[in-house]
Amino acid sequence: IAPTQSRIWDRIINYFKEKFVSDKITKNQSIEAKLQMLTKIVEALESDELPLEESLQKFEEGIALTKACQESLEASEKRIAQLLTKE
Repeated sequence: IAPTQSRIWDRIINYFKEKFVSDKITKNQSIEAKLQMLTKIVEALESDELPLEESLQKFEEGIALTKACQESLEASEKRIAQLLTKE
């Protein structure tokens, strides 16, 4: 495979990995569920028993979960601020 083709395949694979990971993290999940999933990922990564590819996949999931948790927290903060200004 030529270097250009390899880069194209890498981009395609990364797109589907991101899509797959993002689909697993739905907005309907509570932040507690997301944090529980994140805790399991951290424990798996700290175990040093995962192959490299699986570790990278878990790391990507962890990053996506972290972003989802941050978005949930920001939405909650915004909601609290709105409630406090109504009084």
